[in-house]
Amino acid sequence: MINRDANSQTKSDKTTQTDTYYPGLSTNYDNELFLEHVIIKSKLNDTDTQKQSENILREFNKKAIASHVSAFTTSYFRGDWIDRDEFLLAHRNKTPELSAFNGSYNIARDLNPFNFSVVTEVTGKYKINDLFYGQHGSYVLNIPVEKYAKAWSGNLPLIFGPGPHVVHDVNFKFAPSIGLIDQNTPYVNHGTIHILRVPAGSIAKVWVGTVPYFLEARAEPYVFNDPLFRLERKNGNELFFSATEALIQHGSKKRLIPKTGEVAITYNNGKLEIIEPKIDSNPTIIDSPTHEVTGFLSTNVQTLLFPSDDTKEQRKKDNPRSSSEEVSYEIFTTKDSLKVGVKLLVAYRIRDPQLVLSILGRDGIIPHIENLATADMGKAIQQCSSQEFLSFYQTKPPKEDGASKLERALIDPPKAESFQDIVKNQLSKDLKEYGIELVRLNIETPKIMDNEIAKKMSEQSLKTAEANAQEAVLEKQYAIAKRQAEQEAKTKEIAQKQMNDAKISTAQADLDAAKLSAQALLVKADAERDAAIKRAEGDKKSADLKYDGTKLFELEMKKIEMDAVAKSNFLPVQMMSGMTPSMFMSPMSFFGGTQQRGIQQQNTANLDASENDKSKSSVLFFDRNQQQKNDQVKVEEKVAVVKKM
Repeated sequence: MINRDANSQTKSDKTTQTDTYYPGLSTNYDNELFLEHVIIKSKLNDTDTQKQSENILREFNKKAIASHVSAFTTSYFRGDWIDRDEFLLAHRNKTPELSAFNGSYNIARDLNPFNFSVVTEVTGKYKINDLFYGQHGSYVLNIPVEKYAKAWSGNLPLIFGPGPHVVHDVNFKFAPSIGLIDQNTPYVNHGTIHILRVPAGSIAKVWVGTVPYFLEARAEPYVFNDPLFRLERKNGNELFFSATEALIQHGSKKRLIPKTGEVAITYNNGKLEIIEPKIDSNPTIIDSPTHEVTGFLSTNVQTLLFPSDDTKEQRKKDNPRSSSEEVSYEIFTTKDSLKVGVKLLVAYRIRDPQLVLSILGRDGIIPHIENLATADMGKAIQQCSSQEFLSFYQTKPPKEDGASKLERALIDPPKAESFQDIVKNQLSKDLKEYGIELVRLNIETPKIMDNEIAKKMSEQSLKTAEANAQEAVLEKQYAIAKRQAEQEAKTKEIAQKQMNDAKISTAQADLDAAKLSAQALLVKADAERDAAIKRAEGDKKSADLKYDGTKLFELEMKKIEMDAVAKSNFLPVQMMSGMTPSMFMSPMSFFGGTQQRGIQQQNTANLDASENDKSKSSVLFFDRNQQQKNDQVKVEEKVAVVKKM
């Protein structure tokens, strides 16, 4: 439902019962209803079909039960056999009654032949789930799933939900052929009851009395029970409006969605107000009868071609004999009296919508730009010659701040402005005062209005074009010859460089080989020298070890002999000669006395031999060193020769 202030759903706890027969139907004080307030739910529904049949039978026959008399009796011979899925309908003095399956007897009406005040009548046999049956103010209504039933209780509209219903109402009316509707129907209208389902992406415009409302899309339906409710359709086939429409007006309410690059033009009590797109992307809602929305203004770059279509039509009306060229071109006269026709292309954007609309209004923007552009162009063309006019190409207005302008003036002093520069700068300045930025000014190829002059200029242009073509051919040939010469020079340069690189590589290889050979000779000489020294030292050590071993052996032998002499009682005659008393004190004395001189002599001889070997080794080393020096000199001479090459 809607809130009268905020268009939001509000559920009231204050509800009133409409009728005792329809306990599900209620309303609140503000007519803000929900689906359960207008849809009568079934109280007899049950998942067990037997229990559901018993519920229907009990509810339908409660008047007959209260009277304690029945319109039916059982019999073997008369009446009708009732199946399990059937009811037999009859009445006793207009009190309706249903009878169900018995299982043993036929069901027949009760006969009272002697009581003329009692009238019984069998109306018919019905399936339990038939859509509608009953009489005399008591009725059974079976609503299929996903359907609603629209009925009346006198002048009161009723809508029943799915399932079985028993209604006791003498004013009850239901038309089975037209009474059922789908639950998902977008708009259900039954008397004063309105159920509205607004799909996603749509919006509904409704009236409650004289108050307009926008109903946005939502999952729950909007429900009204109000004779003043009215849905305003978009057209005969469509109920709703698109939620993306830029402007939806409904009475005093306006729903705005300006797009990026445009603004909405509104006047609040006559005062201009610009509405821009919202940051939160929500629509803008205006609820004021004096706040008017007149349209939208684009702030993107727009391109205009002058003369405009409106100007062309006006020229045709003013002078029906005008030629097509006079209508389609803006005609100006140069300083040397040459009439030229031009078309102007102007690209612009709105920088300050508030300013431009306040001064010009939405409809005055394009005519104002056209008038300014035409006036500035005519004024500039009158100040230049035909030659100057036909030699322009710059189309964009200059954009320089103070610093860049000063820097450019110091580096490149300003030159005299061309007529097109004058037009651009003046038009840009004029439009800026109205909040409009000139993005581009382009003057289309001019047309010489005098045919004779145009023909002569065409011939001159043809000659100039031929000369330019010949000049271009010569320049192309020169460029080709220059390129070929450069390629040949480059090829020779590459070949010479390769030869020089090869010679340098060969010389470097010889130098490296000579260095390696010299290094090998040095290493060999050092190795031979070290080997000679080690060999001499080894010979000396071997001689010393051999001599020392022999003398030790002789010493041990003398010790054994002296021990034997010390233990004997006499000395042999041959040992007595030359012996002194000190020999008996120590065997070393004997050994030293008899052999010391021989040892000293031997040591002196070994020392002389060692000195002799060292002298020979020194001589050998000197010879080898000298040989290495000679080899090094030869290598350096070869290197010098290579470098000179």
